[in-house]
Amino acid sequence: MARALAGAGADAAIAEVRATYDRYIQDFPPALVRRFESGEPVDYEALKLFRFPLLLIQGQDVVQGDGVGSRVLIWDEATFDKNVCDAFGRAYAAGWRATKATDVKVSLAAPDLAIVEMQGRRFGADGSTFNRVEASYWLRRFDDGWRIVAGFDCPGVIPQAAEFAAWFGNVWPGAAD
Repeated sequence: MARALAGAGADAAIAEVRATYDRYIQDFPPALVRRFESGEPVDYEALKLFRFPLLLIQGQDVVQGDGVGSRVLIWDEATFDKNVCDAFGRAYAAGWRATKATDVKVSLAAPDLAIVEMQGRRFGADGSTFNRVEASYWLRRFDDGWRIVAGFDCPGVIPQAAEFAAWFGNVWPGAAD
C-alpha cells in the first residue's frame, strides 16, 4: 500500500514545499489587500505560487453557509482571480486584512506531489481574529519550483495525507513507492 513518503530526499522536498507555502501566506493575502486598497492587480506570474488551471473543492458552508455538500471547480487564472477577489473583497469590506497559518503539516504523496494541511486565522486591521480557516492544498513540483495545483476548504471531510498517497499510488502505480 502506498503511504506518505519519508527519508532524506523527502525531508528536502518537504522543506521546499513548506517554504513555498510560507511564501503563499506571506505574499498572496497582501497582494489581495493591495488590490482592494490601490487597485493594483494580483501578478500571479510574479508570485510564482500557482499553476493554472486549479482544482478547487469547496465545502457547501463556504458556498451557501448551510454546511451541506460541496462543489468541485476547475478555474483558469482569470476565473480564479475574479472569484477569489470577489470573495476576499467581501471579507475586506467586512474588516479582513491579514492571514496567518497557525498549524501547517506537509506530506509527500509522491516525489513531485505534496499535500499541505493547514489551520490558521484571518485578522482584522486592529489585529483581532476575523475568522478561522482550515484548508488543504496540493502542490506539484515543476521545473521552476513547487506550485499550488489544487485547494480544498472542506473542514472535517478532507482525507489525511496518507489516504491521498494511497489513492495516488492506485492511480499512478509506482509513483509513491
